[in-house]
Amino acid sequence: MLKGVKVIEHATYYAAPGAGGILSDWGAEVIKIEPPGGDPVRTNFPTKGTGKEHLTDNPAFDGDNRGKKSIVVDTRTEEGREVVRKLADGADVFLTNVRPGGIERSGLGYDILSKRNPKLVYCALTGYGLEGPDANAPGFDVASFWSRSGLARLTAPKGSELFPIRTAAGDHTTSIAAVAAINAALIQALKTGKGQLVDVSLLRTGLYTLHTDLAIQLFYGRNASTRPRAEAYNPLTNFFRTKDDAWICIVARAGKADLPRMARAFELPGIDTDPRFQDGKSRRDSAVEITAMFDAAISSFVNRAKAASNMAVISTALSRRDLPSWKRGSVSMPGSSNARA
Repeated sequence: MLKGVKVIEHATYYAAPGAGGILSDWGAEVIKIEPPGGDPVRTNFPTKGTGKEHLTDNPAFDGDNRGKKSIVVDTRTEEGREVVRKLADGADVFLTNVRPGGIERSGLGYDILSKRNPKLVYCALTGYGLEGPDANAPGFDVASFWSRSGLARLTAPKGSELFPIRTAAGDHTTSIAAVAAINAALIQALKTGKGQLVDVSLLRTGLYTLHTDLAIQLFYGRNASTRPRAEAYNPLTNFFRTKDDAWICIVARAGKADLPRMARAFELPGIDTDPRFQDGKSRRDSAVEITAMFDAAISSFVNRAKAASNMAVISTALSRRDLPSWKRGSVSMPGSSNARA
């Protein structure tokens, strides 16, 4: 899709290189600029104690930098910076996560590069955006995307301690946002011959990720906290453990349309008329009872069906009745060919 598009990537760590990796997947020629000695992320993946000490590659680095070309440039020198400018002269996209102050001091800011190449799409990916008091603050996804946005607080169940996000999860969410913005700017450049500055931040992506909660907060001035599984606001949309110690996620759509289907699937006659199930408040008030009811039904499901695999029988029963569900996935087994890029 992006064959013929040239991208110069002046970035390290995960969010911006992740965006470059997606652009490469889509056919763009991505040239990664690395300092003497290579991108430091190449060597920051510790293998001590893993039994894989003989491996020198960093799979996290390789994952974000697949399909790219690489060039070593010492941007601490004016000669090196001029090399980068000349590369940008012939590029369609310049992608960087260098903080605004640093990139301006190096003479590689948008104003300079766009004067030399008016059609250039210049994407600056930072922690907090290009304006405001925190524009030059260091940004990492666990701080900017996860903590500052409020995701960490909203995700942890009420009363529990906060915890860090998985490695680069916020970075890669921001990678997707950056790619969308870059492609929109490329379309405009194709139509008008003029590029533009694309300002993407970890913080704003985090805020959009919890956009529904943000909208509720802005409207009502408050937001519900996350509850433990047994006290879920909607106990019909939840995780349940099967008899063979697997977990299945079931999603009940809004309203009561799924209640008759769930009654048949789990042999729970009457739940479609049970007062505890009739509206959101009733379900929320009866969450502990409803969760216990479904726990019991699911844990005994296989005994009634006399099947070897609990999960297979439950999944089949739910699928037959068009009830959204899926067994708990993992990175080692995310679930079928649908997970392929």
